This record gives sequence, structure tokens and C-alpha cells, in this order.
Amino acid sequence: MGKAVFAARPFALGEIVGEITGETIDDPDYCSRYAFDLENGNQLEPQAPFRFVNHSCDPNCSFEVIDVQQGRTGNVRRQLMLFAIYLINTGDELTIDYNWPVGFAIPCKCGSSYCRGWIVGEQHLSEDPEMTALSARQAADQAASHAELNQASSQS
Repeated sequence: MGKAVFAARPFALGEIVGEITGETIDDPDYCSRYAFDLENGNQLEPQAPFRFVNHSCDPNCSFEVIDVQQGRTGNVRRQLMLFAIYLINTGDELTIDYNWPVGFAIPCKCGSSYCRGWIVGEQHLSEDPEMTALSARQAADQAASHAELNQASSQS
């Protein structure tokens, strides 16, 4: 089982969870399973703990690249911030949607009722017929499972 990051305290909707820091890589061909695109041709290879934030198709966090002006010099520093997009309670696992392109997609096992079946950007699902078919099957299986649970709870 992989590593994960859990909230040490509660976070409100929209609250900054933290800054994702690490090594900035200035190489357009650089690729790693943890790197974030800084939208300027650079990648950020994150340090712990945020290096270990896992994917979910229904995440409770998102990340945003922001430019911050530094003091009197006027220099701009690009920062990658993690924000709560839902209320996060102490002990909740922090998750983001990786939104990978099709070429990097792997099967998803996030367990969310909204699981797409693949760790891939939702907008990319239609680019691959195999992904579209698997996602449709998983959605049907999830709907059937929810119907069975609802029927069982109404009978008790």
C-alpha cells in the first residue's frame, strides 16, 4: 500500500491547506509520477508531505499555481498551493484529482462513488474507447450496488 497525507486539523472550504514545495525542473521532457506542471514549461518535483497526496475522482483538495510578488524587489515567485474544496475534518485523507492525460492513464481504485475507472482527466475519457467502455461499466455496477444497498436498508 502506498503513502497518504491526512489532515492534522480541520480545513474550511477554500482554505489554504499548504504550499507544495520542492525542486523546480526546467526541462520540457521531464516526467515523474509526482511532478506538477507549473504552467510555464517548468515542473515541480514536490517534497513530502504533499508529494504523497493521492488521487481521487471526488477529491477534497485542488491545487492552483499562483504568482506572488516578493517584497520591494518586485520579483515574482511562482507557488503551488493546495486548497480545500470541501470541508476537511481532522484525520481525513487529503486527495486531489490528478487529471492526467490519456497517455499516462492507469486504472483507478479510489473507491469514490464518482470513480471514472481511470486516473485521467475527465475531459480525456472520450479520447480512448476502452476507457469510455470501462467507465460506463463501472458506473452501471456502482448504480446497481447503490440500488441493492437502498433496497436492503428499506427492508430493515
